[in-house]
Amino acid sequence: MNDKKDIIVGSSEKLIIPVEKLLEPGCVIELHATDRPTMRNVLDEELEELSYSAKAVADEYYELVTNNCDWEAFAHNSRTKLESYIALAGLSCEIYLKALLFQYKGVKASERKIHDLKELFEKLQECQPDIASRIIESVSGDECDSFRFELDISKNLFNDFRYGYELNGYEINISFIQRLLNSLKQITQDALK
Repeated sequence: MNDKKDIIVGSSEKLIIPVEKLLEPGCVIELHATDRPTMRNVLDEELEELSYSAKAVADEYYELVTNNCDWEAFAHNSRTKLESYIALAGLSCEIYLKALLFQYKGVKASERKIHDLKELFEKLQECQPDIASRIIESVSGDECDSFRFELDISKNLFNDFRYGYELNGYEINISFIQRLLNSLKQITQDALK
């Protein structure tokens, strides 16, 4: 009647579920008194909702940075002010990357606390290479090595600059950060229409 790998749920209306489906993260079986039992993946729904919420938060940080920081005159900004803008720009980039990863199911629950931009970008590249290529092209043209070099230097923007007063000095490419931030905003906007 059914293979040993299946589980039967329900009484008069039966839903046969392969065991491997039950082992997937977020799998939920809903039983209703009058309806046929249904199975859905809550994790997928949660991640999609998270992607839109993350984008909204990243957009707010983006607005704070772009409306309050004169990137062209960054040398005239106070060090503390500049470090605050860099930290917020880094946080915004991080959250945009997470929004894309949530949208394309490229992040596990255990990975949600990652702040490393390089690591998040590599995860995006694994699950959505076309989007990752668009980001590289938008930020650095065809210079993939240049993009990776700058991303490596900037990978911990939020972590490093939220405690900027503890830094003795730093090397950072403001232009790269600005292009990355603008690119991530546009590409996330396109992906989450």
